[in-house]
Amino acid sequence: MERVGVIYGLKKIGKVDWYDWGTDSIIPSQRDDGSWRQNWGNVAGTSFCLLFLNRSNVAPDLTALVGNGKANMKSGTSIEDLRKRVRAAQADQDSNSLLDQLARTENAASQMKMIARLRDEKGAAHSKALAEAIDLLTGEMKEKAREALYKRFLRMTARTLKKKLIAGDPETKLAAAKSAGEKRARRLFPS
Repeated sequence: MERVGVIYGLKKIGKVDWYDWGTDSIIPSQRDDGSWRQNWGNVAGTSFCLLFLNRSNVAPDLTALVGNGKANMKSGTSIEDLRKRVRAAQADQDSNSLLDQLARTENAASQMKMIARLRDEKGAAHSKALAEAIDLLTGEMKEKAREALYKRFLRMTARTLKKKLIAGDPETKLAAAKSAGEKRARRLFPS
């Protein structure tokens, strides 16, 4: 409740002053040594209680951690917008994990299987990992990864391709342009 109250700048949640309600519970439970045990142990309990009592707004710190600053927890941000940003941050983490798996793959046959997996499985993380893999691979594997990304994008709608053409990295833009051309998505030609 405290996070919602602070992030959205609310004095009350419903008809209840959340801060008064919380302090009525927290202050009497403080120990003689100044700590709070709560349900999380001494260190965590004391930390959470101090954050609550200070009405600490950790949103700027969270924003930097969630999606490398892409998520924004300011008041006025819609829940759906926040969900989209959190999903994007999760896709970034998943992409890094997939990229690590590809980097640990040693022989060409295993790399091809991994590239095929990145091409075929659903999820933004797979597109991102495949695009980033292109920069790390060399020779024939690099070309196979480019082809896989382009083929992956053939399954996408024109609307999704437009986003990739506008906001993508160079490899993503190249694959999106090639896919749009093959799909004859003329409305995307200006992008």
